[in-house]
Amino acid sequence: MKPVIALTMLFALAGCSAATTPTSASTAASSKPVPSSPHVFSATGPSHTALAVPAGAKSADISITCAGDDTTSISITVGTQDQPRSGRCPSSLRFRTAAHGTLELAVDFGSGTGRFVAQVRFSADAFTPDPRMAAQCTAASGAFSDVSSASNGYPNGTLDLAGWRALMASAGQKLTAIDDSGAVGTQLGALIDWYGGPDPTPARPTSAAAAQAFEIVNSLCLDNGTPLVILSQYGG
Repeated sequence: MKPVIALTMLFALAGCSAATTPTSASTAASSKPVPSSPHVFSATGPSHTALAVPAGAKSADISITCAGDDTTSISITVGTQDQPRSGRCPSSLRFRTAAHGTLELAVDFGSGTGRFVAQVRFSADAFTPDPRMAAQCTAASGAFSDVSSASNGYPNGTLDLAGWRALMASAGQKLTAIDDSGAVGTQLGALIDWYGGPDPTPARPTSAAAAQAFEIVNSLCLDNGTPLVILSQYGG
């Protein structure tokens, strides 16, 4: 029986994006006021919408409410971000993002059929990542890169069991070293218990608690504008 490598699908979600440098106060003061009325639109099924960002706007507050049966999954991609936000209908997803030029919003349904209502409100306030969370996300990226390398290297024979365990131990050590405060910090316990536990084995499936903690950290880092960047040494 082939060993079950648990996180292959999880890591397919992680990508990279650039943080936005806030515009100076003097520039903001010279810009026209940003219209306060939101852009509201809806669609049934997949949709791609491009909105012109008004002068003076530096960020956008995006709220998307989807309706559908419990089997309908939804993914939301903003601009050129590699990593979509995801959820399951019925639900509402709300987040802020940097905005400049044109804001492109793609909504897709991975299963079932669904409809959604989107509201986009632009703001003159810059989107500034929280520096503590940014540091936590950077450190977590290193830990999950070790896990991804182990998960990809062992099945194809590039890594032996000792090499797999060394990478998993490294991941556990990196997770333990992360600042455990704030929203990201509260998820570290489940991740450390799993990836830093004694005598791990490739055939052991990921625990539900660790998988959920990963998804929460992934979402928090994405919403902070500092997404997880997971790089495998052995492909993926």
